[in-house]
Amino acid sequence: MRIFTTKLASRLPRFFFLFLLLFPLLACRSLSITALRFHHRHHAIILLTGFEPFGRNKVNSSWEAVRQLDGTDIGDDHIVAVLLPVTWRQAGKMMRDAIDRYRPIAVINVGQGNWRGVELVTGAFNTVGHIPDNEGFRPTETYISEHGAFSFTTTVRIDDILKLLTDAKIEARTGKTSGNYLCNFVNYHSYEHLARVAPQTLTVFIHVPGIATTTTDDDQKKIKQLVEALQIISRAVAGMIETNK
Repeated sequence: MRIFTTKLASRLPRFFFLFLLLFPLLACRSLSITALRFHHRHHAIILLTGFEPFGRNKVNSSWEAVRQLDGTDIGDDHIVAVLLPVTWRQAGKMMRDAIDRYRPIAVINVGQGNWRGVELVTGAFNTVGHIPDNEGFRPTETYISEHGAFSFTTTVRIDDILKLLTDAKIEARTGKTSGNYLCNFVNYHSYEHLARVAPQTLTVFIHVPGIATTTTDDDQKKIKQLVEALQIISRAVAGMIETNK
């Protein structure tokens, strides 16, 4: 025991010197990691949503494109992607919950449309389509929100985005409606909820063309172009926020 204590005592100065040498390095590393976490946590968030497959479709092009942007950055802004169900009972609540959770500076909702290109929808209407969802549920209500506004119009500068997409050789157009299915339902919920909790937040709905699968080279090429389109749109919306400050 005495021999062990003597040996330990002889090594203490060496350990102490090593500790003094390494402590600044360890402290700096710890502080840098903390700073990075703090910086990431305080990124402004752009919320993107897409839908699960519906009907006989095996994939939904909206989610296939949106999910590839999840966790990426547009300048100083961070993209968060949320998958929405094609169900009347859950989709609206999940849309509102996502807004409350992430408190985004912009909301870009994406759905699968019937046109061959990207469609920038100018607003949403307070109407419910009596179409069965993925659970087989068919709503009977006439309005999405009984006492809500008849319609909402986006404050996003659609024409500016349209030009950017056209310049990038991406086929695009504007549309007045996002239909009468879950696309319009979620779109309306987004506008109405933001009007209550964050009226300055920009929101817009995008329809993208459908794809049959994700396995062919042609499908992968289409998805890649949709991702590019959403990047252009997200960057443009983020720029509009900066100019509005």
